[in-house]
Amino acid sequence: MLSLNSRQSTRTAIRQIAAFSALTGVIASCQDQAPLIWGVRPGRFATPALTGGAVQEFIQLPDHFTVGAASVVTVLTEGGGCEKKGYDEKSIQGLAGVVSPMDSFFVNAPSNPEPRDCEAILKVFVHTSSLQFDQPGVAVIRFNGLAGAPGGTPQDTVIERTVPVNQ
Repeated sequence: MLSLNSRQSTRTAIRQIAAFSALTGVIASCQDQAPLIWGVRPGRFATPALTGGAVQEFIQLPDHFTVGAASVVTVLTEGGGCEKKGYDEKSIQGLAGVVSPMDSFFVNAPSNPEPRDCEAILKVFVHTSSLQFDQPGVAVIRFNGLAGAPGGTPQDTVIERTVPVNQ
């Protein structure tokens, strides 16, 4: 016959074994999940609703560039809870510049095909690129991204700005 102390010890041991078994089951099921998969696409140009309703342009340029000196351009893009700021692609040839802000988005893992509830979270991503022109004139800068009504399907969009390049 078990004494009171040995019964309590047995119950405690059973509880500890049950807790350990439950914990290892949770850990094992987490390890069975496929890793998160991220894709990259052009950033969606930010709408005034996401920039605080301000009249602020989502593309910010200096009034002019100076030959041989780098200046910063800023592009605001937007995303949801399953998106994050990516990198910027840029190129310059003569007085032609191209800036493409890229953002990353969550692609559902194969073992979890249900869409994530990400749309309730809204983010603004600030992309900055340093551009330098080596000749005077009027620079034409093209910004490649996505645009469209919130909740709609974004469309490839190119926005063009001109800026003087002074000596």
